[in-house]
Amino acid sequence: MNYCIEIMMEEHKNINRMLKILRQICIGILDGNEVDTEEFKQILDFIKTYTDKLHLEKEEKFLFSEMTKHLGKLADNLINHGMLAEHTVERDYGLALSLAVGRYSNNPSTEYKLDIIAGAMGYARLLKNHTDKEDRTVYTFAEEKLEKETFDAINTRCKLFEGKNAELKAQYIELLDRLEEKYNIS
Repeated sequence: MNYCIEIMMEEHKNINRMLKILRQICIGILDGNEVDTEEFKQILDFIKTYTDKLHLEKEEKFLFSEMTKHLGKLADNLINHGMLAEHTVERDYGLALSLAVGRYSNNPSTEYKLDIIAGAMGYARLLKNHTDKEDRTVYTFAEEKLEKETFDAINTRCKLFEGKNAELKAQYIELLDRLEEKYNIS
């Protein structure tokens, strides 16, 4: 398996860890727990930085661009009308969740609790299905069809990106570990 694919699949595991945490928090809200807006802000930061900047950026700029450049109409459809369209919807759910948390912070009402839960669970469901598709289909297709030289270039770019962002990524893994412990998720 190529370095960049391994890294992105590991990131999918971490993203799915956060989705489990998000689900547990929403269950708690339904059970009567108060909404911890500061904690949600940390989760939103994870979504914006870890998921969007540190993960999706690699997919979009490194892997997907090379797939559409070298693999023809099938890759173009898969990427542009599938994966990138879903990335747009993921970002929309993240924005909706952020807005709901902001509104709840200003006016802690049941209506905004509902918006938080709906945004969080919509995001989680979409992202879980999306990461499964990428792991099982998109990455496999890329590894089978892209030339070795192309993947060597992708892997080089990925290694440089990872080196620049290692400390930041470690901070988000610490956040995951802390929240999993808090919500008793193994």
